Amino acid sequence: MRPILSAQTARRTTASLMLALMGMAISIASSAQTGGTCIPVAERTTELGCFVHAEQHLEALPPGLAYWHIDRFPSH
Repeated sequence: MRPILSAQTARRTTASLMLALMGMAISIASSAQTGGTCIPVAERTTELGCFVHAEQHLEALPPGLAYWHIDRFPSH
């Protein structure tokens, strides 16, 4: 009887599943830092998480494309 999957395919499938599970575990752990939401920086109780440093409300989006950027500092 011939196996359903070759040994190489089985190894690749196993490795892919392990990477997917590790990615899910990391995302769950990081979102747990602030409950999965971004909070104002003034309410920060931990160094890890998503924090809002500035916020600007618009009545409507301007015509055309809108851009934003995220600053990342080497000390944090």
